[in-house]
Amino acid sequence: MRNIILFAGLLSVAASPAAAGCYKVTVKNESNKPVSAFWRALGCAGVTEDYSVVCNSATIKPGDKKSYNYKWGTTLPKVSVSYTYKHSNEAPRLHENFVYQNGSFKTSNRSHSVPSCGKSYSFSVTQSDIERMEKKHNKAKH
Repeated sequence: MRNIILFAGLLSVAASPAAAGCYKVTVKNESNKPVSAFWRALGCAGVTEDYSVVCNSATIKPGDKKSYNYKWGTTLPKVSVSYTYKHSNEAPRLHENFVYQNGSFKTSNRSHSVPSCGKSYSFSVTQSDIERMEKKHNKAKH
């Protein structure tokens, strides 16, 4: 009986990090457009129209910020940021990925895993990021 209680105690200690956040990523919207943020990682099961492996999502108004605490066991974190480009008669969703690389989140498609829990990261979506998304969209159209 004592072995069962000891095993149950060890199991609860081993499982406790999964219930708590491992590392936090905050997105600050410093642009003049509302954006949608999708916190993604392997180990998350959410799916949207545009993305898979979604852990959480939020709309972030200009000047606001939102955070998500990634759970223990998630890997290759990526925050996909999108916004609706209202231009002439069309309104496509434009996207940019911010991924973890060498201690911070930056625009790229090559994500790395966060090396340990207990850290907080943040990055800003700026008007320059919005303009870069629009420029990529306009270039792809022509």
